[in-house]
Amino acid sequence: MIDAEPFASFDNGVAWYYESDDADSVRYEGTVELYSGWVRLVDPLGISTWVPRERVEQVHER
Repeated sequence: MIDAEPFASFDNGVAWYYESDDADSVRYEGTVELYSGWVRLVDPLGISTWVPRERVEQVHER
């Protein structure tokens, strides 16, 4: 279950994550929200990508 609210949010965030077990890491820049088991990547069009926390390598604020 996903928490109702993120415990951290970065409007100018950078996240490195893996799309699959055998893939290279992918860099994302934009709004990043942290939940207990998920990281939400929100692009400027409002489309969200939910990534399991175990696939996220790093999250930083720019």
